[in-house]
Amino acid sequence: MNIFICAKYYDDARNKESVQKLIMDIFQRGDRPFCMMEDLSQWGEYNPPGEELIQRTFDAIDKCACVVVISEDLGGIGMGIEIGYAYAKGKPVLVTSSGDLPVMLWGVALGVLVV
Repeated sequence: MNIFICAKYYDDARNKESVQKLIMDIFQRGDRPFCMMEDLSQWGEYNPPGEELIQRTFDAIDKCACVVVISEDLGGIGMGIEIGYAYAKGKPVLVTSSGDLPVMLWGVALGVLVV
């Protein structure tokens, strides 16, 4: 199953370790994770133009079975676009959480994965 990972992008890749851990957990389950930071921008090595970035994002979400949102780093327009697009397309949105979530996220989340 294809799983889209939604995580906040940081220029300094400060969340790289937690994102890569989730990627490995998904691989070990036999599923295929896709994360824009890992698979497209390669942690800042490639900065695609906006049109390519949004099209590749939408294509990846269209091909996935669900979206997993890493909520430790919520914020940013990109995450909002990814979550909103997935929800509008009827994709299940799952959220990782170790604490409280914003009210708006509860409106689209199918479930919460406690970490």
